[in-house]
Amino acid sequence: MTDAPVTTDPNWIFLKIYLGEAVDRMDWMIAEVARLSARRDDLRKWFFLRYIDKDGIHVRLRVLPTDEASADTIRADLIDATADRLSRIHAQPPGDYAPMVSLPGFEEQIEQVTAAHNDVRVVEAAYEPEHDKFGGAAGMPIAETLFFRSSEIAARLIELDADGALSRKSLIPRLMHETFEAFRPGTDPATFWREYSYYWLGARTPAAEDWRDRFAEKAADLADDGISPLAPLGAAQGEFDALVSDWRTALDAAAADYAALGGQAGINAEVLAFTFAHLMNNRLGIASLEEAYMAALVEQAAEPGKEAA
Repeated sequence: MTDAPVTTDPNWIFLKIYLGEAVDRMDWMIAEVARLSARRDDLRKWFFLRYIDKDGIHVRLRVLPTDEASADTIRADLIDATADRLSRIHAQPPGDYAPMVSLPGFEEQIEQVTAAHNDVRVVEAAYEPEHDKFGGAAGMPIAETLFFRSSEIAARLIELDADGALSRKSLIPRLMHETFEAFRPGTDPATFWREYSYYWLGARTPAAEDWRDRFAEKAADLADDGISPLAPLGAAQGEFDALVSDWRTALDAAAADYAALGGQAGINAEVLAFTFAHLMNNRLGIASLEEAYMAALVEQAAEPGKEAA
């Protein structure tokens, strides 16, 4: 018996774009790299993530050339273009996104990281696909296509939020809900989102239970006011519906492609739903405590007798 061949394309280009102390301009940088990538007609796919490693906070951009022969040109173009944006990043106004909940000292921790790693630069790295999470070698291209669609949608939402047209906070619970509905893990939705919330709280600790009590109170207040976390609040209905529809279409396509693989990919629907929901939240700039809160809202909407649509 032999292992299945790795089907992930080896020609992905991977750039790490370090922001130094300009982490509050990350949304601006993401919008810029999304435009740089989207306007090229020589890319098959592209996607981004927010990340922190030993060298600091950065945007991770991965792009897949349509033609291997053009890879060197694309690489040089993107490095030059992102370096140009980095040279101008401090002249941009800081983003005004503020989390709905945050840990005490969170901002101070970010300041400590940026003070220790305050140089801006772009670095090329090697892309190492996470086959174990996404259905092995056969499933990885499906995940990468969903990463691409997720990045397109996240970039659109970030720009709408910056323009004051639609808050990402009003849409995130619905995007999470649609992710579960597309992959339909074996567990019930309320249990899934409860465990998701505990995961981002670190475990079932007394501190986590305290946060969960606060989340439940907030969910109850919203319910008393007739507000569903899965419906637009102070948002443009048309934009909200279009983004949700595009996300669900991309999710359904990925779920169908995974189903077509049958047993050959070692697929775990719960892992896929968890990871794709988290990666969308990462792209939208949601920190772990806020992610736990969003999950609690979706959990409450999924409870019997609660509105879930």
